[in-house]
Amino acid sequence: MNVSSDNNLSIAEYYAEIMGQALLFAVLQMSISTVELENRSDVYRIKTKEDLVIVQESLKTYVQIAILWTIASILILFGKFGFVGGIAALVCNVIILLWVYFTYKNAINLTAKKNKISLN
Repeated sequence: MNVSSDNNLSIAEYYAEIMGQALLFAVLQMSISTVELENRSDVYRIKTKEDLVIVQESLKTYVQIAILWTIASILILFGKFGFVGGIAALVCNVIILLWVYFTYKNAINLTAKKNKISLN
């Protein structure tokens, strides 16, 4: 069955290409997180409220960048594969975004608790 008019892909090839590109864009988003955020082990070594607030702000900035990246990924894959491509991009990027967000949020909270720092 031909599902793509431009290159005669089978159904399996079509969905494999969608998932491959969706995962590629999601992993690229993950690499953005390493630029924006401190390594979690560095977060655990923080001793002051001021430094933890900086990490929290970096996490917020990462989420903003990740949302923009997700939108761009959805547009690209929707343009190439239609609805299925857009959904694949959304799902893959949201999984990465949530993983990064919650692992760093957990590191911030554990560090604050360990050092008796109130972040309210």
